[in-house]
Amino acid sequence: MTRITILVEDSPVEGLRSEHGLSMLVEFEGGRILFDTGQSDAFIRNAATLGVSLDKLDAVIISHPHFDHADGLRHLRATTPLYVSEEFFVPRYRIGNEKNIGACCNEEQLREQGFKLHTVSETTALPGEAIIVTGFHNPHPLEREPSPFAFDPPGIQPDTFPGELMLAIPVVGGYAVLGGCCHAGVIGMLERCRRALDAPIRHFIGGMHLLHADEERVRTTGMAMGNQQLESLWIGHCTGKKAVATIEKMLNIPVHRLRSGLEILLT
Repeated sequence: MTRITILVEDSPVEGLRSEHGLSMLVEFEGGRILFDTGQSDAFIRNAATLGVSLDKLDAVIISHPHFDHADGLRHLRATTPLYVSEEFFVPRYRIGNEKNIGACCNEEQLREQGFKLHTVSETTALPGEAIIVTGFHNPHPLEREPSPFAFDPPGIQPDTFPGELMLAIPVVGGYAVLGGCCHAGVIGMLERCRRALDAPIRHFIGGMHLLHADEERVRTTGMAMGNQQLESLWIGHCTGKKAVATIEKMLNIPVHRLRSGLEILLT
């Protein structure tokens, strides 16, 4: 049995904190993995409210270095392997805005907090048969749109997120895959995961970055999800409520909305 607890997400929930961000704790036969940390200590506070321990983590993974997934790290002390993408500490920007939206922490700070830093540049096996998949260099043809993000405010160096990290957990008949925002395009990213894993993807949990997408893009994504042989879809955060509702109506599989405190049980 695999248990995934949504420690923080955008949707308001009585008695729990919410924020624009995402953090998920995965507990399975192979260990306990924290995937993303939101933008504050809300994930820690919610874990305490839920009675969920963040002690004895086997790994912490940050999907990509945007503040709403990485900045919660500064509130966590753990002698735990921390897996991040290449160029994790490089500033990031939304094109046309000079505010750095990248991770606020630096390498020295994280080491002082006890983390054992690992930079991931290729598909990486973890203890317990979990796998980190990265290398999203070839977006699906339906997702080849200009990125609104860059390594500089003017957008001279666009950030297309080939190094975003996804986490695959073994389940019956294949894998459950967790994603942060899927900036490189969820269709192409799941196809890349399927090739890297050489096995079916049964469940997807995370964000799809469709919040500002037009209706055509949302419906195209929904149709593609319908062709993925998924058994369930658990989406939220940057997906946007409207997109979640549209995809929910399109698919013949269970589509669930993420929220802080949600417990997902998979076999």
